[in-house]
Amino acid sequence: MTGRGTATDRCPHLGFDPAPGDADLVREMQRKLSDCAREMERARAKVTKLMAGSYWEGDAAVAFRERLEGGPLPLTLENGARSVAEAAGQLDLWAAELEEFQRRARRLDGEAKDAREALRRSREHAEGADRKVTAAQGELDDVLRRARALAGEHEETARKRARHIGDAAYRSAPKEPDAWDRFTDWVGDNLPDILSACAAVLGVIALLGLTAIAPWMLFLAAGLLSATAFTLRVGDPEVLASLEDGFTKGELDIDFWGNLLGTAGDFLGTLPGLGGGGERRLPRTPLSRRVRGVAVTRGRGRPGADARAETREGRQQRRDVLQGGRGLDQI
Repeated sequence: MTGRGTATDRCPHLGFDPAPGDADLVREMQRKLSDCAREMERARAKVTKLMAGSYWEGDAAVAFRERLEGGPLPLTLENGARSVAEAAGQLDLWAAELEEFQRRARRLDGEAKDAREALRRSREHAEGADRKVTAAQGELDDVLRRARALAGEHEETARKRARHIGDAAYRSAPKEPDAWDRFTDWVGDNLPDILSACAAVLGVIALLGLTAIAPWMLFLAAGLLSATAFTLRVGDPEVLASLEDGFTKGELDIDFWGNLLGTAGDFLGTLPGLGGGGERRLPRTPLSRRVRGVAVTRGRGRPGADARAETREGRQQRRDVLQGGRGLDQI
């Protein structure tokens, strides 16, 4: 029984279908899922053999194994195949159960047909009509009651199979990473670059004096960040392999130059005076002398009256610098 058509077509004498569904369609879905599980298992086996190094050799094979080693692909294929196989098994059970439910529904529909026919005949005979009508009606009500019980059993079993399929997907199917997982993966992949950028920002802030923190503290923090980034880079096997291939085999691709510049920049960032840790002085110009005069004048403040005292020359120099007055045209 395919289960196609309306409820009246499938069970015309019951008036409703206590076991809706298409067993043939369920069987077809079960076969497709089983084929999918077998293909995923074959893919996992091939990936495992390729990573073992017995079927593929050469530079491409080495790069392929380095890319997949410790990665989630083999485990994802294994878990995915198991999940799909479990779902196919649940569909196979449901197909058998659905066929049994529909067989019972057909039998009840036949009993309902006989009960309705008996009820019709009893109504046509005048002698003893009331007693026969009551008996026929009771028989029909009993058939309908069993049909409704079958419908409840069908629905409960369908929910159970759907729950088992959902559980199989939740336990074994590959999980789609959420936003936090994607963010942490991105940070882990780009951590050396992030540390290098933070070190550069701290160096610029220290050179420009954009904060009240002592510059030597900012330079120290920048050097520590650069040292950490340098350690992460030289500890990455892919970075070392790229640099080695570039120097020994002449593979000067974009990865080589990116790794070389990143490693060299982080190394220089750890050296005082090269990575932003050296003292920078303003050039000897009339404007710079005025800036120093303002800074010295400000630095002479003391608590009390001395802190409010400022020489006329210092006030005039600061006014010239802030307002772009005379002296700028003399630089």
